[in-house]
Amino acid sequence: MATTRAPRSPATSRGVLLDLVRARGPISRVELAQVTGLTQATVSILVRQLLADGLVADAGRSESTGGKPRELLALVPSARVALGLQLEADSTTAIVADLAGSVVGRLRTRGVLDEGPESFVRGFAERIDLLIEALGVERERVVGVGVVTPGGVDRSGERVVGLPGPQGAEWAAAGLRSLLEEACALPVLLDDDASAAAVGEFWAGTFPAAGAHCTLYLAGGIRAGLVLDGALHRGSGAGAGRLDRFGPRGSAPLAERVGLPGIAAGARAARLPGLSGDAFADAAVIATAAVRGDPASAAVVDTAAHELADVAVALADLLDLDSVVLAGPAFAVAGSRHLAVLRARFADEHPGSRVLLSAHVADAAAVGAAALVLQRALSPRGPTRRPLERSGPIGADLGYGGPREGE
Repeated sequence: MATTRAPRSPATSRGVLLDLVRARGPISRVELAQVTGLTQATVSILVRQLLADGLVADAGRSESTGGKPRELLALVPSARVALGLQLEADSTTAIVADLAGSVVGRLRTRGVLDEGPESFVRGFAERIDLLIEALGVERERVVGVGVVTPGGVDRSGERVVGLPGPQGAEWAAAGLRSLLEEACALPVLLDDDASAAAVGEFWAGTFPAAGAHCTLYLAGGIRAGLVLDGALHRGSGAGAGRLDRFGPRGSAPLAERVGLPGIAAGARAARLPGLSGDAFADAAVIATAAVRGDPASAAVVDTAAHELADVAVALADLLDLDSVVLAGPAFAVAGSRHLAVLRARFADEHPGSRVLLSAHVADAAAVGAAALVLQRALSPRGPTRRPLERSGPIGADLGYGGPREGE
């Protein structure tokens, strides 16, 4: 049966062109028409709009191959930026990313999850303004803010659910997205940290659109961000990827065994010197000593890494993974040791799979949050789950789970 491609809306076609200029530029109008199937006239109209908005710029002419050299277009990275906020138990990280995916600013402050949403909302606009002003970014260039947490997000994209700790119910009851949008007068997108980190890795070109990818995100909790056949897999209720129940019945949550608390507990059990009793501080001390070659500290870190490798191999068995990326603050110091352990296991059991450490290991979720905002604002294609052609990071229409208002 013959099929026809549904016509794109002007906004969608404009987003596709911007994606292509970003991914393949400098690129000519003729090439844009050839790749997209749009007419030359339509491409010319849309390019004029992109030029007028300052999103792309003329970039000279192509080399002559006998005919008239073609005029080339290139992205203007500084034309728009987005902010990504990564909320963890012990810290809050805010980054600013431009259209090229470069992190142009970063601010790290204390954690707010234990204080509840009211305290966070009160200081939210101040954090945003502080970072924007410090970078000298005009507010009109900011397209929005992505906020990611260790919990999940409800189907509406309005509330954060599943956060651990005594404040979890308070966070779930708050209409956080609306409160934040009112506070900062910018569009806000909520997501979980692992899904955002996986989008950030796709955005950076770490793995191809086809196949099966997992970003293992380890901070206060642990979660897998899954990209399958080019689409972000969220599950029926946007709760896919939770890993804390991996392990024997009655055992502690996985993050407490393989993450910073597990490393601190292992150090206490081994009676290593220099411990303060603070799990995060002790884990940092042991991780640093392990990287510097202390055998006892390395043994503690490697024990946690081997248990994490068990989980990663199980996921690879289940999903036939092409690639695994380690991301999250728990890998910031001793991630290289975790990487070595996982690579050794995968070399034996899944030799065709790549195992990598994120280029933005501690801030991977914040970078991904900014990527989601840029994609949604500049390449609006709706919350689809369809597989994608790889047109570049912002073109990674990875299917944000919550519907937009009016849809």
